[in-house]
Amino acid sequence: MSLTMLQFKEVTKNILDLEEKKKLMRSNFEESTSELSECVHWIVEAELDGRKHTCLTVDTCPELYAKELENMGFIVEEQRNAFDTLCGYDIKWQ
Repeated sequence: MSLTMLQFKEVTKNILDLEEKKKLMRSNFEESTSELSECVHWIVEAELDGRKHTCLTVDTCPELYAKELENMGFIVEEQRNAFDTLCGYDIKWQ
């Protein structure tokens, strides 16, 4: 087997191992936030995509959760529709 093939196999194995570790770390963190786990899932997803905010509907993030996120240090801005009805939150961080 060539040196290049050995390196290829080693690199791909390491990447797959890191991907598994990433999934486990992410899952453990999201689950540690209990009732906020779905909100935190989307926040983590946005951060890993290189974004510094995410928009969550009131179904995913009710007012109580939005207040908890704000208390944790996230910037929470209400999103209202044309009828001035609260429809979601823009969650930001630095």
